[in-house]
Amino acid sequence: MERTDVLKQLGFKKLGENDAERFVGTLFGYPTTVILPAIAQFKFVFTIAEEIPKNQLKELQKEFNDEPLLKNRVTLKTTDENVGKFNTLENNSINSGFVLFVELINPNTEQEVYDKFMEMLEQIISSEENIKPLDSCPYCQNGKGDMMVNVNNQLRFVHKTCLDDIQQSTIAGNEERSFNTGYIRGTLGAIAGAVIGGIPALLILYFANYFVWLLFALIPLAASIGWSLMKAKRGIVSIAIIIITTIIVSLAVDVTCNFLILREELSDILFSEVIRYFYMDSYIFGEYLMRDTLLSLVGAVIGIFISWSWVGKTDKGEEKILATVIDEAVPVE
Repeated sequence: MERTDVLKQLGFKKLGENDAERFVGTLFGYPTTVILPAIAQFKFVFTIAEEIPKNQLKELQKEFNDEPLLKNRVTLKTTDENVGKFNTLENNSINSGFVLFVELINPNTEQEVYDKFMEMLEQIISSEENIKPLDSCPYCQNGKGDMMVNVNNQLRFVHKTCLDDIQQSTIAGNEERSFNTGYIRGTLGAIAGAVIGGIPALLILYFANYFVWLLFALIPLAASIGWSLMKAKRGIVSIAIIIITTIIVSLAVDVTCNFLILREELSDILFSEVIRYFYMDSYIFGEYLMRDTLLSLVGAVIGIFISWSWVGKTDKGEEKILATVIDEAVPVE
């Protein structure tokens, strides 16, 4: 029994060219992604309306293990870091559901193993009151959609008309920004966002004297959000400005922290004097401040790397992802 043959019989459509083959379709009324890793496994990913409590998940796992044919062959999870991300629409304002991962190990050798698995899976999916498909269109909430696409990395039922509206509005917005780039307001938004994003790192550094790398990731992330809120054109220029802003604000966190510390002893010292007498004095800088400054720079680089999915966003890239997601949309049969 070949896994791909089984999925084709179920009406699933193969997507992408990843190492792990990916199929999309409906199973027991749920929008379902099935991943076939290199080894003999099925990974079913169901999009569901409610989160499954841990104790209930353990009980369901026990039901599979109590079946001799499936003992230690089935795993249920609500998260799976090995699945990765697919081409997906992103919209933080819509209601996202939850996911249920069901993995079947090595079903190829015995048809009865697969048959028993599907029988028990359908029974569990259908009988548990709180396990229900998330079947309304996330954009209009007006009934079940006629297409299946990934939204916020979850397979959802979406209306084709909603997809068309999203694509048209995205293209129209990007065309408008190509004529009215808004680089000045974008820069102001990035600066404001970076300053706000730098506050947590500054507070921890000043009050706890502790350097938290992860907090520096908030600086480029907030700068990117600030740029986007200003509805400025996103491209090479926006990436460059966000990176420069991140580096400047990260260094400013270090300088501001030292300024606040010095103010405790020298109440009348000015910010400009801290820069002039401490950071521009080669001896003082090299002896006392170089390490902190380098840590700030490294923090900025790490922050940019961590939040690159936001920093590296471009209008053309967004259009490309949107077109790919729509191309991969599967009709609901």
